[in-house]
Amino acid sequence: MVTENSSTTRPQLKHIISELKSMEDKFSLTRKRSYVFQLLSFLVIPFVYWMFPTVNGFIACTFIAVFAFIVVGITMSTHWSNIEKIKEYYIDNYVRPLLDIYEPSLEIKSRYLQYMMPLINSRFFNSDDYKFQLSISGNYQGVPINLFDVTEKKKSKKGGVIAIIKTNHELERFTKIYVTKDHTGDSYKAIDKALLRLKDSHFKSLEVIDLGSQEFNDSLNCFSNHQIESRLVLTPDVIQNICDLKRVAQVDIYLECCSPIIHSDKESNTAEAYVYLDFKRDLFEYIPWVTELNPESYQEDKETLGHIFEIYRLLSLNAIAKKE
Repeated sequence: MVTENSSTTRPQLKHIISELKSMEDKFSLTRKRSYVFQLLSFLVIPFVYWMFPTVNGFIACTFIAVFAFIVVGITMSTHWSNIEKIKEYYIDNYVRPLLDIYEPSLEIKSRYLQYMMPLINSRFFNSDDYKFQLSISGNYQGVPINLFDVTEKKKSKKGGVIAIIKTNHELERFTKIYVTKDHTGDSYKAIDKALLRLKDSHFKSLEVIDLGSQEFNDSLNCFSNHQIESRLVLTPDVIQNICDLKRVAQVDIYLECCSPIIHSDKESNTAEAYVYLDFKRDLFEYIPWVTELNPESYQEDKETLGHIFEIYRLLSLNAIAKKE
């Protein structure tokens, strides 16, 4: 069961909401003023050329145009800098205390992740399809935690979370276990395109595993070539937390747990589980003038993290129990 750190101070939600709103209003006003200044800079060009239709006038207009473009560049740079300040405030004052409820030692990294993409040996996930916005790493009750908040590079701007879980399950060779939503029809999302490809080819050699949960079966499918291994990995407790997470966060869940020999030349059969959580909103990223915080969303975020950490813990414990 997930335990909360009772000594941790909860996020002061009212103060955070007020401060974020104040920062948004301040930056919004600055942005509007800069737009007016840019417009005036460009309007001066035809006025000067009309007043001085000579070579000197042309030089003056060219100078003003260059000046206007410099102003635009500075304005846009300031705008994105202000957005980063809002996002950093959100991470430091909302996300950080939220994580501290469960494990204060977890580390957040939110910059330069394009150079820190993890190696994902998965049929579902291709790192080239995503931009990594933020990572959360460390240990929760002795279990390694690796969460990556991502957005798609093309078309979709919605966020998602990839959880890399080192299960330590010694799977039998060539074991494949997949959990997916019951998807029909086309979708522009990379994850759904991957699912459609797998259903058209890879899944045809697998069977649908009934894990004994009607709630799970109503919205998710488990495909595998090994009945016993599937049940050793996806125990009733894991299944219940997956269902609870799906219900609380209204998230589409994709899970893959395969013997490493499926994807690589590794001799070990110790498996990693990849879990992709396709949220309807960004879980760890604040989008200025879009994201709305309230007590209900805070409670949802808190419960969502609790279920994610519990899935990590249970998958690790199940692997230990199997070895014993």
